Amino acid sequence: MGHLPGYHWSTGKTAAAYRLTEEVAAQAAAKGIHVIPTAGVVNLFSDLSPAQRQQVQALQRENLRRLRQAGVSFLTGSDQFMGSVVDELIYLREILGFDAQALINSATRTTPQALFPGRKVGKLEIGFEASFNVYQTNPVTDFSNLSAPAQVVQQGAEVIIQPEQPN
Repeated sequence: MGHLPGYHWSTGKTAAAYRLTEEVAAQAAAKGIHVIPTAGVVNLFSDLSPAQRQQVQALQRENLRRLRQAGVSFLTGSDQFMGSVVDELIYLREILGFDAQALINSATRTTPQALFPGRKVGKLEIGFEASFNVYQTNPVTDFSNLSAPAQVVQQGAEVIIQPEQPN
């Protein structure tokens, strides 16, 4: 499932219109449905007042907590056309309070294994694809590092990182 409901409320609607029930969360877990929250897309809506943004974020925290408690797994993805999945991870960490290690695991293990079920990905083990990033410092302690890997290896081949060009 992509797009956690309620990142922008229609006129006259309240959080109640977008709140996930425990029953819905339990059904999603029972069916093995993965959720890609794309919660950071709320940042694209400049018409939200600070109070409205806080209400949306409170609803997001509530819905994600309910899904997590039911046992639903989260995949990482972004719906920010001017951003990336790193922006989504930062939003989930800084705004919604997700655990840093859990987000890294979701991005590097859970998501690739769900997207490519026939491939051996998401682990640094013999027999698995050698696809990984290397960072100067631990990205779990500073998510800003995720945007600047020192080295990228994809399926055993080093990917040349082009330096950003000034605008």
